[in-house]
Amino acid sequence: MNAVILRLIRLIGIFTLVALTVVSLITKNPFLTLSNQQAILSVAEAEWLEIIYLVLYGYAFLLALCDLLPTRRWNSWVATHLTLVMFIIASVYIYRDVFPLATFTRRPLDENQGWLLWSRLALVALTGVVIPLFIPRSYVPVDPLSAPDQLNPEQTACLWSFLTFSYLDPLVITAARSKQLSYENFPPLAYYDKSAYLMSQSTPLLDPHFHGEDRHLFWSLMREFSLEYTFLSLITVIQCLSGFIAPYALNNLLSYLEDWNHAVIRPWVWALCLFIGPNISSIAYQCYLFFVTRILVHTEAIITQLVFNHALRIRMKENHITEIGNAAATSKKTPLPASAKPQNSQSSNLEGNLNNLITIDLGNITAGKDFVYLALYGPLQFSISVFFLYSILDWSSVVGIAFTALSIPLPGYTAKLLSNLQRERMKRTDARVQFVTEILSVIRMTKLFGWEDKISKQIAEKRNVELVLLRKRKLWNLVNNSLSFIFPLVTMVASFACYTLVQRRDLNVAVVFTSIVVFQQLGSSMHTILTTLPVIINAKISLTRIDYFLKKTDLLDRFTQKQKNNESSQVANAEQNLAPDTIGFRDATFSWTVNEAQATSDSSQQGYRLRIYGELFFQRGKLNLIVGSTGSGKTSLLMALLGEMHFIPNGPDAGYSLPRERGVAYAAQEAWVQNGTVKDNILFGKAFDDDRYRKVIQQCALEPDIDIFEAGDNTEVGEKGLTLSGGQKARITLARAVYSDAEIVILDDIFAALDVHTARLIANECLQGGLLKGRTILLVTHNISLVAPLADFVVHLGLDGTIKSQGAMSDMLRVDKELFKEVIESEAIEIKQVAAIVPMDGPNPKDIKTSKLIIAEDIPVGHVKWRALKLYLSNVGNPLLLTGVVVNLLLSALTTSLSTWFLGYWAGIYSGERSSDVPVVRYLFSYSLLLTGVAGFYCLGISLFVFGSIKASHTIHEGLIASVLGATLRWFDTVPTARIIARCTQDIDAIDGAVPSNLIGVLHISVIILINFGAVVIFVPVFLIPGLVVFLLGVISGQLYIQAQLPIKREMSNRRSPVIAHFRATISGLVSIRAYDAQEAFRLESLSRIDGYTQPARTFHNVSRWIGIRSEAIGSAFTASLATYLVHTRTFRTPSETGFALAMAVAFSDKILFWIRLLNEFEVQSNSLERIDSYLNIDQESKPTSEGNPPAHWPASGSLTVENLCARYSADGPEVLHDLSFDIKSGERVGIIGRTGSGKSSLTLSLLRCIPTGGQVFLDGLNTSSVNLNALRSSITIIPQVPELLSGTLRENLDPFTEHSDASLNDALRSAGLFTLQEGGELSLKITLDSPISGGGNNFSIGQRQILALARAILRRSKVLILDEATSAIDYATDSIIQTTLKDVLKNTTLIIVAHRLQTVMDADRILVLDAGKIVEFDSPGNLLKMNGGYLKSLVDESGERDALYKMVAKAEVLAN
Repeated sequence: MNAVILRLIRLIGIFTLVALTVVSLITKNPFLTLSNQQAILSVAEAEWLEIIYLVLYGYAFLLALCDLLPTRRWNSWVATHLTLVMFIIASVYIYRDVFPLATFTRRPLDENQGWLLWSRLALVALTGVVIPLFIPRSYVPVDPLSAPDQLNPEQTACLWSFLTFSYLDPLVITAARSKQLSYENFPPLAYYDKSAYLMSQSTPLLDPHFHGEDRHLFWSLMREFSLEYTFLSLITVIQCLSGFIAPYALNNLLSYLEDWNHAVIRPWVWALCLFIGPNISSIAYQCYLFFVTRILVHTEAIITQLVFNHALRIRMKENHITEIGNAAATSKKTPLPASAKPQNSQSSNLEGNLNNLITIDLGNITAGKDFVYLALYGPLQFSISVFFLYSILDWSSVVGIAFTALSIPLPGYTAKLLSNLQRERMKRTDARVQFVTEILSVIRMTKLFGWEDKISKQIAEKRNVELVLLRKRKLWNLVNNSLSFIFPLVTMVASFACYTLVQRRDLNVAVVFTSIVVFQQLGSSMHTILTTLPVIINAKISLTRIDYFLKKTDLLDRFTQKQKNNESSQVANAEQNLAPDTIGFRDATFSWTVNEAQATSDSSQQGYRLRIYGELFFQRGKLNLIVGSTGSGKTSLLMALLGEMHFIPNGPDAGYSLPRERGVAYAAQEAWVQNGTVKDNILFGKAFDDDRYRKVIQQCALEPDIDIFEAGDNTEVGEKGLTLSGGQKARITLARAVYSDAEIVILDDIFAALDVHTARLIANECLQGGLLKGRTILLVTHNISLVAPLADFVVHLGLDGTIKSQGAMSDMLRVDKELFKEVIESEAIEIKQVAAIVPMDGPNPKDIKTSKLIIAEDIPVGHVKWRALKLYLSNVGNPLLLTGVVVNLLLSALTTSLSTWFLGYWAGIYSGERSSDVPVVRYLFSYSLLLTGVAGFYCLGISLFVFGSIKASHTIHEGLIASVLGATLRWFDTVPTARIIARCTQDIDAIDGAVPSNLIGVLHISVIILINFGAVVIFVPVFLIPGLVVFLLGVISGQLYIQAQLPIKREMSNRRSPVIAHFRATISGLVSIRAYDAQEAFRLESLSRIDGYTQPARTFHNVSRWIGIRSEAIGSAFTASLATYLVHTRTFRTPSETGFALAMAVAFSDKILFWIRLLNEFEVQSNSLERIDSYLNIDQESKPTSEGNPPAHWPASGSLTVENLCARYSADGPEVLHDLSFDIKSGERVGIIGRTGSGKSSLTLSLLRCIPTGGQVFLDGLNTSSVNLNALRSSITIIPQVPELLSGTLRENLDPFTEHSDASLNDALRSAGLFTLQEGGELSLKITLDSPISGGGNNFSIGQRQILALARAILRRSKVLILDEATSAIDYATDSIIQTTLKDVLKNTTLIIVAHRLQTVMDADRILVLDAGKIVEFDSPGNLLKMNGGYLKSLVDESGERDALYKMVAKAEVLAN
C-alpha cells in the first residue's frame, strides 16, 4: 500500500511539473497559443530548453502511469527507466542552478524564473530522488506455487532502507525492549540464502564428482559468484574514490583559511564534503561488506554441504587423515590388518579432520573474503595516493614512493614466512583437534583407566608446539604490520626532506595536513595489502586442503567417474557380468584401497584381501550363514557385497551383485544408533505402522527394556547410544533392519552382545518370524550351533581371506572338518538360559525422568559477564605486564599527535621567517625522532601483549581440557560431543585470534581517542560538549547494537554445533547409511541444520552493517560541524592550529566510533570466553590431593571388602544399588549375573567411583574413597563388552605412555591368545606391534579388539580385573584359550566377571547374583547349586546342558582342593 501511495504521489508530482512547464512557456512566449509557424521560429534558446523539459516530463508521466498498472511483468524495467529519466533532469538542474550557489563568482542560470525554478527543483528532487529512495521494492516469487509465507525485509526494503540497513530497525528495537532475542525474532531466510537453493546452483560447478574437471576450488567459487564479485569490484572503486573526497576538501579548506581573498568555491562546500565524502565511502563500504558477508555465509553453507556430500562417497580407510593433513602431498599407504573393518573405520580421526575442514579451515577461507581489497582496493588507493601526493609535493613525492617500491621485497619475505608458519601451524592444530576428538570418542575408556592426567599432558604437548608456532606467527605479523606503519612514515619524511632541502620550497598548512591525511591513506593501502596478504595465504592453504579432500580422497567404486584402464572398466561392469537377481560374487578380489589393489604384485605392499575364486551366490529368500574364525574376514565379505571395498576382477567374467531395487537393510556388528529416541532409531525415517512396530519390538526382545524406560520408546538414547547397554543397542539395530521393508537383510554378528537366552529368543521369534519370512538374510555369527538348524546355505571363510567351503549345512559338515569341529565346540558350551536378558547394563534407565536426555545449551542473556572477561584478562599476565602494554600504547599515541602538531608548527614557521632562516635539518631530525618513538613504543607494547596473549591461550586451553577430562560420566551423558569439540576448535581459535586482536585494538584506540580529544579541547575548548555528545550518541548506538548482536552471536554459535554433530553421527554410521541407501535423508537433514545456522549468521553480519552506517554518519557530522565552526572563527587562531585541530577532530570522530564498533566486536567475540567459562564450571570428579596418594606398595593384593554400598547415576537420581555388602579374597574369580537393570554394570562403575556412591569399599584394606581416582583406577582394570582403541599402532595402544618393552608387549599378546588365533594364517596378514589401528580400533573386528583389550589389561598387571563379557565376540576355540590364560597368567589377580554365558562363570570361585540392585545370592557355584529354589540352580536345571555344567562345577572344586 505504501508503494502505491508513493507511486501515486510521484505521478501527481510529475503531472505538476508538466503543468508548471506549460505555465512557464506560456508566460515567457504568448505566441505559442497561436497556431502560427512564425511564432515557433521566434522561440529563444531558453524556450527550447523548456520544450525539452516538457517532452521529458510528458514521457516520465507516461512511465509513471504505466508503473501504477497492476501487471508486474514490466514494472521493474519501467520504474528503473523512470528513475533514470528524472535523475538526468535533476542533474541538469544541479549543474545550471544549484552548483553556482556554491561559488563566489557564478549565479544560477535560471534565477529569473523565480518561484517557478525553486518549485520545479523541489518537485524534481521529490520525484527523481526522494521517492525512488523510499519506494519499497516489489517481490516476485521464483516459484509462485511455493511462495514463502513470510518474506525477509531485505527482499522488499526500499533503496534508502537497504543502503542504511534501516529495515533492521524493528529487530534492533525489539532487542532493546526485550533484552533478549529469540530465534523466531530473526528475519526468515530469503530463497537465495537457503542451502538447498545454493547447492542446486553451485553443485555442477563446485563438486568435482559432477564436473569432473581438474579445476581448483577457488576458480569454481569465482565462477559461482562471478556476478557478485563484479559488482563488488565496482563498489570497491566507488569506495576508494570517495575516500579521497575528504582529503581534497581539507586541502581546499586549509588553502581558503590561508588565502580566502582568491577563493572560488565557498568554504561551506568543503565543510559539506567533509560530511558527504566519508558517508558515501561508508555506504559503499557497508554495501561491499553486505555482499561479501552474504557470499561468506553462502560459501560456508556450500562448502559445509559439499564436504558432507563428498564424505558420503568416500571409502572408509586408514590413511585419509595423513593425506588431507599434507594437502597435496602423497602419503604412504599403510596396510590394514587382517579383516580390516570399515564401519567407523578411522571415524574418530576422520571426524576430527572433518571438524577442522568445516570449522577452522572454513573459518580461514571466509576470513579471506577481502581478497578483492588485496587485488583492487589496495593498488587503486595506492595509485590515487601517489597521484594526489604528486599534485601536492610535486616530484618530491616520487622519492618517497621510490623508497616504498624498493622496500616491497621485505614485506614479501615476511608474507612468505607467515605462509609457512600458518601451514605448519594448521598441521599442528589438526593433530591436536584430531587427538582431542578421538579422546572424547573414547572418554569412558580414558576415565575408567585413570588416564586423564597423562592424556592431558599429551594434549598439552601438542598444544605447546602449536602455540610456539602461533607466537612466531604473531610476532612476524607484528613485523608485517609495523612495516605497513613505518613505510608511509619514512616515505613522508623522505618526501618532506626532498621538498624542503632539494626543491627549496616552503611548507604550508595545506600541504602539511593534506599530506598527512594522504600519507595515512597510503599507509592504509599498505596496511591493507600487508595485513590482508597473510589472511589470503591462510585462506589459500585451507582452500587447498578442502580441494584436496574433494579430489584426492579414495571414493567407493560406484562413485569413481573416470575409468583409466581395462581393469577399471571391468569394475564399472561388475554387476553386468551377473544375472540381475543374483546376490554374490564370481572370481573377485577385494581390498580396502585402490593403491593396494594396484600393487597386487608388490610383496612389500601388505594388506588384507578377500579372495573369491569361482562363484559364491547366496540363496534368495533364504537364511545364508557366514562363519569363520576371528579375523577371517566375515565382515569384509559383507562390506565387499555392499560395495565398500575396492573390486579387483580375477577374470573377464568377474563380478559381484547386490540388487537394491527392493531395498537392503544392514545391522552392523558394532551397533550404530542415532542421537534420538528408541522409536526414531527403529523407524529410521519409515512411516509408522503400529502393528508392524509392535511385532518388531516383540520379536527383537525389546519389550522388557521399553517397559523399564520411564519414557518408553520415546526415551532418548543419547549420543552413540550411551544410555543403552551393548545388547540393547544391538537389538535396536536389529529392530531397525527388521522393521524396514528391505528384501535383503544383512546381519553382522547380532548375537555377540546377547546372552544365550535372548539369542535363542531372537533366533526363534525373529529369524523364523513372519516379518523376515521370504526375505533374503545374510548372517555372520560365531554362534553356529544356534543358527545352523535354521540356515539354508553356509559359507566358511579361512584366515587367508578365501572361501574354504560353501553349501548346505549337512553337506558342509561332511566335507569341512574344521567347520565340523567349530560346530561341535559351539554345541558343547552353548547353554540355554532362562533369565530374561542379561546384557551389560547401561546407565539405569529409571534415572531418566523424561524422554529428554540431552540438555539444551544455555544461552546467556545480556552483556558478556565480567567473569568471562576476567578469565582472559587474569590469564594474560600480571598487572605489571598490562600496565606496560597500556603505557607503551599511550606513549605511541602521544608521540603520534605530537608529531602531527610538530609538522603544523614547522609549516607555521615559514609564514613568519624567511625560508633560509628555517633550520630544516633540525626539524627533520626532530620529526624523524618522534616517528621513531611512535614505532618503538607501539612495537614494544604489542610485543608484550603477544606474549601475554600466548600465555592466556595456553592457560585457558589447559583449563578447558582439564575441566572436560575431569568431568563426571553423567555430564558426558547429557552433553553432545559436538559441543565440546566446538569449544576446542572454534572457541579456542577465537581465543587465539579474534579475542586478543580485538582487545589490543580496544586498548590502542582508547588511548588514541583520549589524546585526540584532549588535543581538540585544548585548541577548541568549545567543542568539549559536541565531543561528549558524539561520545554519548556512539555509546547509545553501540548499546542498541550490542543488545541485538550478542544474542544473535550466541544463537549463531549454538546453531553451529548441530551441524558438526550431524557430521559425526553420519561418519560414525556411514556404512549403515549407505547400506540403507539413506544418503538423501541425511543430506536433507544437513541442509536443514545448515539453514538453522545461516539464519542467525546472515542477521549477525547485517546488524554489523547497521552500526557501521550510523557510526560514520555521527563521526562525519562532528567533523563537518567543527570545520564550519573553525572557518567562521578563523581570525582567532593560526592556520596551523586550525589544521591541527581539524586533523585531531577527524581522527577523534573516526576513532571514537571505530572504538565503539571494536568494543562491541570484542564483546561479541567474547561469547567464546563465555562458552569456555561455562565449561570450566561443570560437575567434576574429585581432584587428586597429596593426602589421597596411597602407599607405594598399594595394592599388594586384590582383596575387596564392600560395606553398605549404595550408588546412583546422578546426585538427584534414584538409587540403583542398595546397601550391598560382600568381600572378595585376593586372587578369587567371582562371576556376576543378573537380569537387565539388576545393577551389574552399576556395581563395576561404583567400584571405580565413576558414579556417586555411598558406603565403603576397601581395596587391600584401604578405603577407596580416600584414594585419588587415578591411583584407584590404575589398580582396577575393566574390559568392556565393546572395547575401544586409539588410532596409531598396536604398540601405542598397548603401551600409550611408553612404559614397557616390546618383549613384554608380545608376551601380553601371546597370553591374550592373539598368536594362537593367527596360527595357520598368511604371514603378511598377521597382526604385529607395528600394525596400524584406526580411530576407535574400528579397522579390527570386535573379537580382535577384545583380544587386544585383554592384552592391555594383562600388561597393566592390575590387582583387580573386571571383564564385562569381554569375550562375547570371540570364537569358542579362542575363548577357551583366553579362559586358560586368565587362570594361569592372572592367577594372583582378582577377577570379577560380568557374564552372559553361564559356561564363563561356572568354574568361578564364587558367583554373585544381583536383582534390582540387591544381592540375591553370593557363594561358590557348588553351594549355590545345592540351594533348592535358588536363582543359579534354576538357571542350570532348566538349561539344556545341566549335566555338563554340574560336571564343570565339580571339576573346578576338585582342582581347587
